[in-house]
Amino acid sequence: MRVSTVVFVGAITSLAMASDTTTPIVLDFEDLPSGLAPMPAGYAGFASWGSIAHSDLGDSNYVASSGDTFALSVGPHAPILFGTEYIFEGAYFSGPDQPYTLWFELYNEGELVHTSESLSPTPKPVFLASGYAGPVDEVRIGTSFANFYCFDDFTYSEVGGGGCNDADLVEPFGVLEFADVLAFLGAFAAMEPAADLVPTGGDGVWEFADVLHFLGEFAAGCP
Repeated sequence: MRVSTVVFVGAITSLAMASDTTTPIVLDFEDLPSGLAPMPAGYAGFASWGSIAHSDLGDSNYVASSGDTFALSVGPHAPILFGTEYIFEGAYFSGPDQPYTLWFELYNEGELVHTSESLSPTPKPVFLASGYAGPVDEVRIGTSFANFYCFDDFTYSEVGGGGCNDADLVEPFGVLEFADVLAFLGAFAAMEPAADLVPTGGDGVWEFADVLHFLGEFAAGCP
């Protein structure tokens, strides 16, 4: 029996809460000491935080998206180096309501692989998605007005491995099964990179084309 793609899309809402997806890693910085200080060396296992500091001394312009502590840029901009490959998903930004923009520049092995859309910060934290689902080892925050921003809930995830195609999302890899469907449903509903399949590498938009691509990959099966 043919399963309607309309029914498939409609199932996203009802099944997403039951999905068993890998939980993204979210750095909310609440485990850091109170006050304003440089980001501790090796924090979260990263190789370098560049010029990034942390603070819980916010005001009406610099607001954490969760809790009280946020990260902020102080001094000349320097990249955030992971030291390994991750899937970087994005972060919440806030700052003075001024005419300037922020964006992500994502690198892997020294090469620029993606530049995100830009965001004009406001005192209310807004999430800026990376729009890229491929592995990266370096994140640079581009800005047209240096130092006037803070960020929170810095979100990334482990690089998956072993999948035979874009529909093979969870272990055991090499076998397409209902767990992969649930994983896709959850990722699509949460707008996570695992469900941003079209074009290759993702575009930060979760749409019907991503669903159709998943269906085609699932129907094709593993070799």
